[in-house]
Amino acid sequence: MVASAERPAGGSAVTDRRHTVVDVDAHFLDTSKDLAAYMPEEEPWTERFEEARMDMLPNPTPDLYRGGRIRRDDVGYPVDHDDVVAIQDHVGFDKIVMIPMAALLIASIQADDRRPELLAQGFVDLMLDRIVDPDAGIYSVIPAPSTDPGAAAELIDEYGQEDGIIAACLGAEGAEPPLGHHRYDVIYDAATSADLPVIVHGGGSGLDSFHRKGYANWIESHSIGFVQTNIEQLTSMVMQGVTEKFPDLDVVFEESGVLWVGSYMYRLDQEYLKRQDEAPLLDALPSDYVRDSYYFGTQPLERNEDPEYFRKAMETVGIDRFMYASDFPHWDYDPPSAVDDLGIFSEAEKEMLLGGTAEEVFDV
Repeated sequence: MVASAERPAGGSAVTDRRHTVVDVDAHFLDTSKDLAAYMPEEEPWTERFEEARMDMLPNPTPDLYRGGRIRRDDVGYPVDHDDVVAIQDHVGFDKIVMIPMAALLIASIQADDRRPELLAQGFVDLMLDRIVDPDAGIYSVIPAPSTDPGAAAELIDEYGQEDGIIAACLGAEGAEPPLGHHRYDVIYDAATSADLPVIVHGGGSGLDSFHRKGYANWIESHSIGFVQTNIEQLTSMVMQGVTEKFPDLDVVFEESGVLWVGSYMYRLDQEYLKRQDEAPLLDALPSDYVRDSYYFGTQPLERNEDPEYFRKAMETVGIDRFMYASDFPHWDYDPPSAVDDLGIFSEAEKEMLLGGTAEEVFDV
């Protein structure tokens, strides 16, 4: 049986599971100084990162508010291989995909310099050196800097065949133009050639950096930010025909929950049927593309006060389009038991949600 409804506490491991659990969204808390150790010595930015008195990564949601974004009562920050193994044992992950905080932040760098490329390459080298271990079920991604699609494609070409690298990752926040724009085709072409899916990870929850000014509390911007950025990017990618141009590309949207997907894909259908000439690459309804080429991480699973509605919302898209994600080590992470707690899935569906779909999409 999947673990109990209570979130793990105080170091107790989650055990007695029937289903393979693949967490497709756990975070490695890399710092600029960590990454500097993997940058070229002759690069001027390397010294700046090494000598900085504080972390130089842009941080829209600093670990300052209400005890912080990071849980401190479990096994803590994952900073090395043994920490990740401890997290797997503690929470109950058979396989885990470590996504860098840098991947979600580099798109926010607005200056025209090499930081995005250097941070991305430094992260991959760090992960391959210290963390990635397919034999232990530990995987990671290539953070593709959307600010420089050519450099992103080169990184995918260089690292795409490394054992344990299972996706390219784009941050939804800060990617301008949105990710359906043709300037990113070189990234999708490289990912397709490397047989890697693309993860689009939501963001944009920072009260002080949110694009619309004037929200009073972080609860407001955090409620809307991740969903909004993923909606923006999904709209662009579907309507601009990304998967029509790259039919073998799988795209995984993460960290915006599940209930919005079905209603929003029908909104795209409504707009498309009225103005088909504005989406000339599409040969089918937007909802058909969503059901065929797009996947969605489950975290954060919304409150379930109406099981029938919740299940119908997921069936509308296809239960096979969702895959379990924890968002560990953030304070609102979902343990594997969150899927079981919904009480609306068969054992076969839980097998698919908790690990089966992810194993197929990411080939792990």
